[in-house]
Amino acid sequence: MKSIYYLFPLIFLYQTTFSAIHSDLAANNSALEVLKMPAAVRTESIKQLGADGYKNLREIAFDSIYGMKFQWRALSSLSLLGGEKSLPELEVALKHKDWYLRNAGLVMLREVKPVRALFWAKKSMKDSSLIVRTAAVEVIRSLKDHNSASLLWTELYEKQNYRGQQSLWIRRHIVETLGEMGQAGDESRFIKVLDDKDATLYGPAVSALERLTKKQFGSAKDKVSTRVSLCKLWWKERS
Repeated sequence: MKSIYYLFPLIFLYQTTFSAIHSDLAANNSALEVLKMPAAVRTESIKQLGADGYKNLREIAFDSIYGMKFQWRALSSLSLLGGEKSLPELEVALKHKDWYLRNAGLVMLREVKPVRALFWAKKSMKDSSLIVRTAAVEVIRSLKDHNSASLLWTELYEKQNYRGQQSLWIRRHIVETLGEMGQAGDESRFIKVLDDKDATLYGPAVSALERLTKKQFGSAKDKVSTRVSLCKLWWKERS
């Protein structure tokens, strides 16, 4: 009989632990149900998750069992619910091994703390993920950080933004961003872009030259090749 009494503390500990786990799972399931809602109604529901809502969202955001879609939504909801309070979680995401959490962290950080987002955007230009690097360019673009122009010009020709000899899509994003923040003296750089093997860069480069020079190189109806030729002719005559 005595051996049975010795088991009581273990049984109690098991029941307590099981109850705690069950409670956490129930809370996470409640948060998960909110994350399944359409975006239009999700925002208000997130605010009604209660005091433990933030904790539950954090657990979902960093647990791969929930999958990319719900981890992304959970991190987004964290930033919405916590504002600047969510900075530690967002920076954990930015250092995460999974690219989609690094990407989500960067996107959310732009809304929560733009200055900090710029720091991470510049750092993320060297990220191993093409998607994260592209998101970094878009953060710089949306925040109109002219101080990042030199970095973008460098990254335009970096090896990681090619696959073999093939130019990757991030390079077009870079040229478009540089076109919006270009300054007098950048004309030669955009002329150089017009000799790039990637023809998708020509359109934004021509637009950048038009903005810088206040000239019109053909019209929107003209072929890009025609407009490129007009730009080169102008540059030759100018030189």
